[in-house]
Amino acid sequence: MFVAPDDLALLVVGAAGRKTVALDPYFANPYVDARPRREARDAMLQALERGQSDAFAALGSRFGVTYVIRKKSDGPPLDEAPGLAREFANARIRIYRVTGRPPAP
Repeated sequence: MFVAPDDLALLVVGAAGRKTVALDPYFANPYVDARPRREARDAMLQALERGQSDAFAALGSRFGVTYVIRKKSDGPPLDEAPGLAREFANARIRIYRVTGRPPAP
């Protein structure tokens, strides 16, 4: 399961046949409320950007998150984030594997 912004969720994750926490509502099941998943996805991405790895891990484990994908233009790399390992990078995107719960400080 990937955590991804809407555009990457559709164009990269979906095209690869993988699942994502949230998808643009126009491409998601219209009978399922997308709001809780979108809010969780946004909270996970914000937690990573703020260095709150425990908050990310708690939400990520609820959804079975195993990967994070983001554009380089979304901010600094997450290469040093505890609990993540960079698996792929090119000129536009980075993909990180969730390696587990970060160690306690």
